[in-house]
Amino acid sequence: METAPLLSVDATTPDGVWRLTVQSSDGVIGHIFRVDGEYAYFTGPFNGLAATFSDPSLERLKERIVASRR
Repeated sequence: METAPLLSVDATTPDGVWRLTVQSSDGVIGHIFRVDGEYAYFTGPFNGLAATFSDPSLERLKERIVASRR
C-alpha cells in the first residue's frame, strides 16, 4: 500500500520561531523545528518536547519522515 505524499507548510510561531507543519491526508502529523543547528521532527500535532528524528539537512530529515511512514 502506497502512502499519500506529505505536505510541508512553512510558518513562524507567534514568538518568532520558524517551523514546518508536516501534513498528510489525515491532517497534521508533526512539525519540524530548527534546534541547535539541526532540524528536528516532532511527531504529532501538539508535540514540542520530544524529537523523533533530527538531522543537519532538512532534505534528509524529510526523506526520513517519509520512509518512517511506509
